[in-house]
Amino acid sequence: THLMIQQQRRELERVNAAKDLFIAVIGHDLRNPFTALLGFSEMLADPTRELAKADRDRFAAMLRQSALNAHNLLENLLTWTTVSQGTMAYNPNNVDLTAAVAETLDLLHYSAVLKELNLEHQLTSNTIVQTDPFMLKTILRNLIANAIKFTPKGGSVTIDSISQRDWMEVRVRDTGIGMSVDDLTRLMQSETLLSESGTEGEIGTGLGLFLCRKFVEYGGGRLWAESLEDEGTVFHFTISAPQ
Repeated sequence: THLMIQQQRRELERVNAAKDLFIAVIGHDLRNPFTALLGFSEMLADPTRELAKADRDRFAAMLRQSALNAHNLLENLLTWTTVSQGTMAYNPNNVDLTAAVAETLDLLHYSAVLKELNLEHQLTSNTIVQTDPFMLKTILRNLIANAIKFTPKGGSVTIDSISQRDWMEVRVRDTGIGMSVDDLTRLMQSETLLSESGTEGEIGTGLGLFLCRKFVEYGGGRLWAESLEDEGTVFHFTISAPQ
């Protein structure tokens, strides 16, 4: 009984430490986009400051990007809360993968523009898969946002798919900074949040990849990656073909 109490105490300490770290990381990551939002909006709203149209357009694009970063983090946070409480239901339907990818690229368009990246997909029209549409959009948003984050200016991010009998394999390929074998193994096997800075100092919680893994597994698929340092990374995940 004493041993069981000690084990329970250690588990509670581990959970509390993870929760404290999570709150600290979330707070830090939220501060970053809001600092940008406040700074750029103050410059745009200042009646005494004369701005050239090019500067005004650039500030507006950065404002939108900061708002998008904050929104994406909050979306992940709310989703993680539902997952951690065990109340997330998997509701598969026939979903147009091509349309979901195109919608995600539109959402992240300005992220790519600010880094002068070529962002495109190579899927054929009406590529249908069977999955939960909310989970699919969450997976795509996070994998593509990560690819943009870790790709230096002038690079590219490309999404395509391969049909494999009962499965569709989706690939998110970038020409980014890549990872070593050890870093890739650590990233894919970790059950904790791992935060890494992007090529322009972008920060993140690692929460997105955690959700991606969970949601791919909900659908019976798998998520894996290949990477070479200074050459780029490819994330693969599989989703069911229509029955």
